[in-house]
Amino acid sequence: MPRRGTPERIEPRKTPQQDRSIQRVNAILESATRLITKSGVSSLTMTALAKEAGIPIGSIYQYFPEKAAILRALFDMISNRVEDHVIRSLDEATSLDELKQHVFVLIDWYYQECRENPIYLSIWLSMEMDKALARLNIDQSYRLAEIFIRYTSSLRSPRPGEDYEARCKLLSYFLGSCMRLSLLSDQDEAQRLVAECKVLIGESI
Repeated sequence: MPRRGTPERIEPRKTPQQDRSIQRVNAILESATRLITKSGVSSLTMTALAKEAGIPIGSIYQYFPEKAAILRALFDMISNRVEDHVIRSLDEATSLDELKQHVFVLIDWYYQECRENPIYLSIWLSMEMDKALARLNIDQSYRLAEIFIRYTSSLRSPRPGEDYEARCKLLSYFLGSCMRLSLLSDQDEAQRLVAECKVLIGESI
């Protein structure tokens, strides 16, 4: 069933339960990843995907109503990986200074992860053209902000007049934008942008 407020066209038609169904959905998403990595999101059509996966096109429609639902599934996979890594890293911090160091390491990891997986940028850019998909990116930024607030609130003293929740939401979205800009830049410029991103975020915690 679609999640509340989420258009049905970007939701999977059904969630696989049996091993065979799970393997088929995984094969669909792996094939979609290969197509996007090789030729960009524009190459991801249901026909091309069926051919790449070696399955009938009807099997794809059985799980995904359209291309946007496949992009959403790929984005969810990326989001879950990033969020799990953030939680594991921040869980090790016992002081504010230590937490900042973990944040800097996380930013470097995120940049390297995005640089080594070109599908990240392709999916981000395609999502900006679709209102429902673009909302998912904002929602993920807010989830990361909530995780960050949970780990930092007990380690820092509130500053007079600050709205820390709003600040963390802005910083989280800013970090994603910094990654996208870095991936569109040459490597020297990208490293400068990431280094300055760490400074700005560190000063804002």
